[in-house]
Amino acid sequence: MGVGLANIRKASEAQLRFIDRTRTDLAEILSADLKQVVTADTVNAKLVDWIELMNRRLPDDVWKIEKSREFLASPFRAQYRPGLDIIERNFRDGTSNRAHQSKTTEIADYNDLLFNDWAVHHFHLSDEYDGDFCKRTGPILFAYFYGDTVFFLDILEHGRRSPNVWADQHLVEVLDNNWPKITEKFHLKGALDLDRDISAPERIRLRNAGIAANRKKPSAKNEGPRCDLGHIA
Repeated sequence: MGVGLANIRKASEAQLRFIDRTRTDLAEILSADLKQVVTADTVNAKLVDWIELMNRRLPDDVWKIEKSREFLASPFRAQYRPGLDIIERNFRDGTSNRAHQSKTTEIADYNDLLFNDWAVHHFHLSDEYDGDFCKRTGPILFAYFYGDTVFFLDILEHGRRSPNVWADQHLVEVLDNNWPKITEKFHLKGALDLDRDISAPERIRLRNAGIAANRKKPSAKNEGPRCDLGHIA
């Protein structure tokens, strides 16, 4: 019995040493990516921030590009053609488009409610650069990543002219209308349909309260949030 207990104790001590080493190694990785000091004692608290940051960062891979009918019909395409050409070329060549993303992308603890709810990214369209980022534009490109393809959804105004665009159901409807096979996996089969659609301001308030809301579809297929699907799906 004494030998058995000693072996169990040794095994437990070995497991604890492994866990400690893992936490230390993970803390080093998080410190480098988050650009802040993370210790083995604080690694648990910073892990969610790190996961969200990694999901917001797009890998510099070669991407196929598909464009929605709404994107192709956008009146902003001609105005921002030079910037769009840069973005498209970067995706096709496997070059980073980080300069066109939001400056909040690299803020570790930033809660990107649009991305966290619908996994939709957005890109500024200027072909002029100021430091690490291009100049900010009012109209921005909204895009969805799935597998090895980036789907250009639409170009829409944001900011004061359109403060609720981040929760505009139009973005999901574009995905439905052009690539229904992608959204099909999110249909809540057998679920009761909503009585009415949730407005963009209502959805923003729900998101701010930490509530992910479904949406009503014309086909009466109630659909849940797509927070589990990002560019790595």
